[in-house]
Amino acid sequence: MKHPNEKIMLELIKYTRIRTKNKIRVGAFIIKGNKIVAKAISTVFISEDPTAHGEINVIKKLAKKNKSRNLKGHWIYTTMIPCPMCTSAIAWSELDGIVYGLDGRHLLQQLDLHPKEILKTSKKEIKLIGPFLDDECLTINTYKKKNK
Repeated sequence: MKHPNEKIMLELIKYTRIRTKNKIRVGAFIIKGNKIVAKAISTVFISEDPTAHGEINVIKKLAKKNKSRNLKGHWIYTTMIPCPMCTSAIAWSELDGIVYGLDGRHLLQQLDLHPKEILKTSKKEIKLIGPFLDDECLTINTYKKKNK
């Protein structure tokens, strides 16, 4: 499959909008070939677990299902740019690439570190594509793009 894939991202946006009612609505899919093999949303505000980001949740779900932490041959799609914690988990799980929707670093106001800074230290090359369909990702929340 060629990445980024508009059909997958639009499905992720729809999934995230339907599944979440939180302040911060972030969803993630893991793709193998042309098939979605795992889905998750951020549950930080439900679980009060600050590590329960959509990307972490979907990686944990697939690693458990596969009984392997190694997710080579898979891509992750996420509605918002991965934070440093999630980017590190993506590197540790050895996913092949990331497609993200909105660059929301200005919204979260926590750690303003671009994933490319973390990924360039990874032993394995992990492709990074985004922002992709960011206007559509804005429809999930009441977010606004950063003024340039």
